[in-house]
Amino acid sequence: MKYSFSDFSWLILGEKQYIRNVQYHFIMNRNEEIYKVTLVGGAVNVILLAFKFVAGILGHSAAMIADAIHSLSDFVTDIIVLVFVRISGKPKDMSHDYGHGKYETLAMTIIGLLLLIVAIGIIYGGIMKISTWAAGQPLEAPGKLAFWAALLSIVLKEGVYRYSMIKARQLSSQAVEANAWHHRSDALSSLGTAIGIGGAIFLGQRWTVLDPLASVIVGFFIVKVSFSLLRNGIGDLMERSLPDEIEQEILRIAASVPGVAGPHDLRTRRIGNHYAIELHVLMNGVNVILLAFKFVAGILGHSAAMIADAIHSLSDFVTDIIVLVFVRISGKPKDMSHDYGHGKYETLAMTIIGLLLLIVAIGIIYGGIMKISTWAAGQPLEAPGKLAFWAALLSIVLKEGVYRYSMIKARQLSSQAVEANAWHHRSDALSSLGTAIGIGGAIFLGQRWTVLDPLASVIVGFFIVKVSFSLLRNGIGDLMERSLPDEIEQEILRIAASVPGVAGPHDLRTRRIGNHYAIELHVLMNGDILLRDAHEKASEIEDLLRSHYGDETHIVVHVEPK
Repeated sequence: MKYSFSDFSWLILGEKQYIRNVQYHFIMNRNEEIYKVTLVGGAVNVILLAFKFVAGILGHSAAMIADAIHSLSDFVTDIIVLVFVRISGKPKDMSHDYGHGKYETLAMTIIGLLLLIVAIGIIYGGIMKISTWAAGQPLEAPGKLAFWAALLSIVLKEGVYRYSMIKARQLSSQAVEANAWHHRSDALSSLGTAIGIGGAIFLGQRWTVLDPLASVIVGFFIVKVSFSLLRNGIGDLMERSLPDEIEQEILRIAASVPGVAGPHDLRTRRIGNHYAIELHVLMNGVNVILLAFKFVAGILGHSAAMIADAIHSLSDFVTDIIVLVFVRISGKPKDMSHDYGHGKYETLAMTIIGLLLLIVAIGIIYGGIMKISTWAAGQPLEAPGKLAFWAALLSIVLKEGVYRYSMIKARQLSSQAVEANAWHHRSDALSSLGTAIGIGGAIFLGQRWTVLDPLASVIVGFFIVKVSFSLLRNGIGDLMERSLPDEIEQEILRIAASVPGVAGPHDLRTRRIGNHYAIELHVLMNGDILLRDAHEKASEIEDLLRSHYGDETHIVVHVEPK
């Protein structure tokens, strides 16, 4: 099956229309904020544009006129952002299945191109002025009005830049971020202009070359910003994939969902300020399908064993929901109420699954014994139909396949809850195997052997009891702070003792927190070494243990002098 990641999330939540409504209101509010930010910048640009042109002409400053042209480009980009963000906020339509987010990327690219053109113009104008000065021709000193205009521009444009960047991060808007950098480039341009004009005014005629020289330097800064915007904009327009670390995170998130295995064929790209994610996953819709099929087959096929097996599948479906809820909780970071994080919730999920398995097993065993008692009393048992037999065979194949996939992912993710759920799938496969033997014997061996149906279900029930006891033992043990196995504790002591300068690791205490380890131990070090050196040795022990048992391992090392 193929889903976008957002559709995949909606599928799990089951509240697609509600999420769409919330998303629509978020987009509307976001666009209003973008308009507000852009209008603030536009108002500043209009004021500075007029003031700079007047100051440049009256103050006889070519640098200020060039700066005014830069502000004019800012004003133009404000208009572009307003137009393109309005377009990008439209919902998808017949001509744009993925919406209009690319228009925002196009706006960023156009802004980058405009910045490059403005930068080239500033550099060219400055070089021409420098050439004139180098040829011995004096440059006219600018007036103080131009200098004050440059200082005012620096203050206003830097303020607008900071305001716009804050909003760009809050709104995750490429266009607003690009426009913010345009404001910063204008502030830098005005800074160069102020230095040049100030030097020409206060240092005398010999230093009038500072005006065009500073504008050339700032021009190259603007070129750098424009190249960055163009590279990102063109890359996104050309469907460049998201960075590797984001793609790996997407695969990890998809694989961590219980009932999902083997995410592959991942394709990613940006659409404006959103991600587009397409991937293939092997999904566990098996429980729901088998649940309905087994109940129908059990009722129509007159098979008590198949109905019991359907109840077992129902418990699988319930445990899938439990795992989804508890794994989501266990993934939360530590907070004021949980200094060690929420990993114990995953252990609690494993315990609840074990308890459910035990209840289901007792029900299957009880139902089978009652059927056997009826048969032993001389009452005939109704032979099941072939539909129930084929349903049992189908269940064996599907549930065993889901078990194997789930176990592979449980080992890769070191997840107790996913492993517990995998064993629940295996127990269902074993239950269906017993059911198939019983139903098959009753159908193909005749009326005398109808007792095989409940007899097989009782045997499989005891297998399920064994699995449930194993899960309960591990879950309750971890909840009761049971230590890690001896071989792991010996390995921890060996790793700690391998650090040079560390001796006699002792007073080791260990436990599990969900799928992570918690380790506390004491070590001996030379009592004459510096505190800093002791701390570095303790940190080295922690790094070695985390590299061995995972970054989320909780470690406390207490140092004692020997």
